[in-house]
Amino acid sequence: MAEFCPECWNRINNYSDPPEMYILSWDYDLCEECGEWKRVVVGRRKSLLAILFFSILYRIKKHRNRPKL
Repeated sequence: MAEFCPECWNRINNYSDPPEMYILSWDYDLCEECGEWKRVVVGRRKSLLAILFFSILYRIKKHRNRPKL
């Protein structure tokens, strides 16, 4: 099976879905489109509640890892 990161997956399929819409691999794999080591798409989430939960979790994590000024 081909392995693509969420960005390449969206570009190939003309989607504009956020990464939270997809179930990603735990480990880094080689994306076959861009050739970088990233987490790749394993599946697609079907539950709106799960999508919202992971979207909020991703934003909190992103905010906590921001460099302090």
